[in-house]
Amino acid sequence: MAYEQKIKIGAAKTKMVWTLGAASRSVEMIEKLLEAGMNIARFDFSEGSHAHHQETIINLRTAIRNTGILCAVMLDTKGPEIRTGEGETINLPTLTRKDKVDICSMGNSE
Repeated sequence: MAYEQKIKIGAAKTKMVWTLGAASRSVEMIEKLLEAGMNIARFDFSEGSHAHHQETIINLRTAIRNTGILCAVMLDTKGPEIRTGEGETINLPTLTRKDKVDICSMGNSE
């Protein structure tokens, strides 16, 4: 069956979220999860390396291609530990209700 023919039109509004971790990141396991109804793959960025997550994303793409079942990706980041740029610690001014503030990243964004 062609990939386009396997896509379900008018899918359910309820979403099944599964965190892809050490026990559930192989292509075979992800295929089973997709076939069982997973339609959102969650990545927990508080654990694992960039290489670990990249490999899991590649496995997810392979499983999607193999099964023809679409799946969204949800990234759970580290919150305040995520930085948009490098910089030194600064003392912030006290703000009042009507003050206007411009927020920007300093330095290289890579």
